[in-house]
Amino acid sequence: MNHDDSIAATSLDWSTVVLKESEPPPARPAEDGLLSVLLGILVLSIGGTLLTVIPLLFAGLAVVLAAFAGVEASFLTHHSDALWTLAGASTSTFLLGGAAVGGMTAIGAVKNRRKPNEITGNQLAAAPDPVRELMSDAVLTIEAIKESRAWREGLFTDLDLRAVIWDIGSRVLAATQLHDAITAAAETGSGTLAPEGDQTYVLSCAQIAAAVQALRDAADAVTQLSAELAAADATAQQGTERAERAEQTAERIERLSTAQANAPTTPATAVTDLSETITARTVAYRELRTARPGKPESRNGGTADRARVDGGRGGADGGGRADGHGLTDE
Repeated sequence: MNHDDSIAATSLDWSTVVLKESEPPPARPAEDGLLSVLLGILVLSIGGTLLTVIPLLFAGLAVVLAAFAGVEASFLTHHSDALWTLAGASTSTFLLGGAAVGGMTAIGAVKNRRKPNEITGNQLAAAPDPVRELMSDAVLTIEAIKESRAWREGLFTDLDLRAVIWDIGSRVLAATQLHDAITAAAETGSGTLAPEGDQTYVLSCAQIAAAVQALRDAADAVTQLSAELAAADATAQQGTERAERAEQTAERIERLSTAQANAPTTPATAVTDLSETITARTVAYRELRTARPGKPESRNGGTADRARVDGGRGGADGGGRADGHGLTDE
């Protein structure tokens, strides 16, 4: 299958593999707080011990130098109480630090006892080749299931994949130990355990192969479901897009209908009348100028001429003179 081929083509870094038998224990704030307090006491005790031991070391060095020089160290007599106080403080801080270390060790031991059992990748990497390949496929298949869409969407999060991979890892580790024992027995030359051990080893390998194949089948089912979810999303997306396009089409049709209703269908009489008036008056002005060549126009001449033109146009429009111009020569 494609799923198996992709897994086979993927290399596994065994140094990153750690199998845990169960979920890590929940955090205990009381223990963590006590560890922090003990750590603080240890740091303070180390500092206090150093501060009290250093003067004592200098005093001891002075005594040694005085002995070599044949001089009496009289200051020891005068400051004996202070030196005894420093010695007592140094001893106290040292014992306090030792108690803090003991408390931290005890809490660490309790936490380690609650820590789940582990199988490291180095242990699995030492397995015989056929078994190691099966284990590699199992680890990569578990990762493929966790990365699938169906798993991310919470469809299978109630299943304990850790228990599954722990079972396979435990079987691989037991088969590795059995293989090593068979090999060691064969090297001794006795061979008393070899036949039965070989049968047990073969049966163990067959069980591991069956478990890994079942895990592959489960991963194929999860992959198929993820593909179906993606196809359903694509179909839903297409339906949404079709609905959006239909809505846009309806809006455009409504816009077209509104534009058609608002578009005027009657002739533009105002524009037509204006055009006809301008055209007729332009012709009348031209004929008037032709009929009165060389006569200067006064400022008001244009107004008088326009009156004649308007009057002539009115006569023409009202059925006036037979020549159709409605003009009167002065």
